[in-house]
Amino acid sequence: LGSVMPPAEASEAVDIIKGAAAEAGREVELDHFGLSLPVAFHGIPEQLRASIIRRRPGTDPETVVASGWDGARRMIEQYVEAGLSKFVVRPATPPESFGWFVDGFVREMMPLQN
Repeated sequence: LGSVMPPAEASEAVDIIKGAAAEAGREVELDHFGLSLPVAFHGIPEQLRASIIRRRPGTDPETVVASGWDGARRMIEQYVEAGLSKFVVRPATPPESFGWFVDGFVREMMPLQN
C-alpha cells in the first residue's frame, strides 16, 4: 500500500514489485496493489503540502492529493490504469463531520467498486 506517489510512479512501482517477486519465484496477485489517497475539499492544507514536499522532494502535491470527490474519481481512474486496485480514500484534514465524509464516500466512491 503506497502513498504520496503519482500514477506514473505507481505504475513503475507495480512493475518493480512484480519483477522482484518473479525473481524470488513468487507472484503478487494483481488485486494486492493499492494506495492511500487523501482527498482535500478546500485546497491542500499547508501542513500536508509541506509534509509531501519534505517526504518526496520534487513531487507536486497536486499530483498526489485529490481535489474533492471529482478529483478522487479522476485520480483513482489513473491509478487503476497504472495497475492498482485497492484504495484507502481518506480526508486530507478532519472533515466537517465523519458522517458527511462517509455520506460523500458512499455516494461518490462506492460506484467505482469492482
